[in-house]
Amino acid sequence: MLTEQIPLISAENITDDIRHFVNDALIEKIWCDLDKQITRKQIRQAALEVAADFRNATITTFIPIFVHRRTIEKLRN
Repeated sequence: MLTEQIPLISAENITDDIRHFVNDALIEKIWCDLDKQITRKQIRQAALEVAADFRNATITTFIPIFVHRRTIEKLRN
């Protein structure tokens, strides 16, 4: 369900390269795609967790698309 609590990623695991992929525009898009049922804070947290999976990627062109898609999937489950 969309209102479930999302475990927080620890601050030391969030680096600038991960934050680069999670910006306000992405959060807003996900928020609208989820019909505004989840707080932006929860979305940002989930998106940072998803983005962390890509921290060692050598090609980063499509990471924002993957973060968007996987974050929505994660929050819908």
